[in-house]
Amino acid sequence: MSAEAVAVPRGWRSASPQHQTEFLRELHVDHVLFGRDAEVVAVCDGCDDVLVRTGEATWSRVHLTWSGKTERDARWPVVRHLAETWADALDDAERHAQDEHGD
Repeated sequence: MSAEAVAVPRGWRSASPQHQTEFLRELHVDHVLFGRDAEVVAVCDGCDDVLVRTGEATWSRVHLTWSGKTERDARWPVVRHLAETWADALDDAERHAQDEHGD
């Protein structure tokens, strides 16, 4: 996915290729995000949540398991929040970071 850069929310940092690799590795064939054009763009400083851009206008906050393998249960990694706009995703991410570690 070649999308424009996004401003990283407070309490988050830019994702690395390792985050993208782990995200794709964990997705079970029946996972809601499996097979979608998805890009991990940011990582929460306080936990294993990542912000994922799917397509051109949908955002998800996803909790990675860091199991290093495809999950056997399609409920994992857990999609904690879905957003239609970057503004909604940003608001959720910043509230999450504040709740998670006080940023």
